[in-house]
Amino acid sequence: MDNMNGAELYGRVLTVNYAMPERIKCGEQGWVPQPIWADADTWFERQQQEQEMQRLQAEQRAAMQAAEDLHREKMAEKREGNVKDEPMAKAEAGVLKQNAGA
Repeated sequence: MDNMNGAELYGRVLTVNYAMPERIKCGEQGWVPQPIWADADTWFERQQQEQEMQRLQAEQRAAMQAAEDLHREKMAEKREGNVKDEPMAKAEAGVLKQNAGA
């Protein structure tokens, strides 16, 4: 770099310096140090992470709703005096009922 900067080649003076990322004009953001598409991979990763998070939140909401429904059903039976001694049978019935509804 020191030898070539300012040297003459075919009648032209060369300017040699460190390579810098290309700067492009980008709307309201002004000048950006790298092309917009350089961030595309992280954008897609963020989109996938958001979709996974939404899926997990939907599963959690469904599980919470099922637990709340089971609790309401249990409290209603307690109020009516129809408490069953077999919690496993009740859980199986709840699962079967949920699968039938889906």
